[in-house]
Amino acid sequence: MDTLFERSTWPLTSWIMAMVYFANSRSGISRAFLQTMFGLTGGSAHIICKRIRQHMALLEDERQVGGPSEPVGLSFQRIKGARGSRIQSRSVLVMAIHDASHVVPVVVADRRPSTIHPIVRAKVRPGSILVYRDRIEHARLNQFRSNWGLARSFAIEPASRYSGIDNAILVFWMHFRRVMAAGHGHFARGNLWLYLGEFAFRFNRRSEPDQIFWDMVSHFPPVVGRGA
Repeated sequence: MDTLFERSTWPLTSWIMAMVYFANSRSGISRAFLQTMFGLTGGSAHIICKRIRQHMALLEDERQVGGPSEPVGLSFQRIKGARGSRIQSRSVLVMAIHDASHVVPVVVADRRPSTIHPIVRAKVRPGSILVYRDRIEHARLNQFRSNWGLARSFAIEPASRYSGIDNAILVFWMHFRRVMAAGHGHFARGNLWLYLGEFAFRFNRRSEPDQIFWDMVSHFPPVVGRGA
């Protein structure tokens, strides 16, 4: 109940095999691939791909970064190619929270403190150091930290003190844009979080790829009804 398997007549062994394909792929699995491999209709292959992708994204949504005296960066990127009901192609704002090894991407409506505050609270471990790259970012972070009661939870220091803090995020965006351009040039605006979550799930396990599948079947958060 409530998992990606709910109300499915597809054999469980086929589900597991499809999850193995997702785990072993560097750039994700397309609907056409599943349709050919398992002899599915286009609609069934689409639902299966979306549910597995959503399962991976929900698992990755539980991740936190940083820790006591660990530097954490906040950055924003606009991802182009979103389809909307009125505008055929537009960009979506994504905030990335990252330490030296892991990236947590979150689709956000804007950069307002009221939008960012609960995300930082949920995704950054207390005691972390929020890093900044210029005066404007420093002033914004300092005001954000003071006005929203985060001063006791996070310190603020320049990124120049922490070499390598930006390596992970630069590699993340470079490869994510390449994957999206190759297989998902246009996407529904509401589906971007699925692609981000799926990619982050693999990326954050890049040093231990043998764990990807086992983490996929470690537990099953509710999928049905959460944008499925």
